Amino acid sequence: MPHSFYSKAKFTYKAMQTDNVMDYSHRIQDPVETQKDADGNIITRTPIDRFTIWQWQWQIVNDRVKNDFQQ
Repeated sequence: MPHSFYSKAKFTYKAMQTDNVMDYSHRIQDPVETQKDADGNIITRTPIDRFTIWQWQWQIVNDRVKNDFQQ
């Protein structure tokens, strides 16, 4: 299943902005694009607890579990 911010996903969201388990919002700095302030210091952010999956994600996972189990 793709990450929630992956551009080829069925639905795409801003990275590190949701409480979705497939987001990197629990991290204090962006693992892909390190952002720095005017003095060159790495900008950190307040982490977001991740605890949700969305219905479309559940449908993908559930279908895969069913298919694997039935084989």
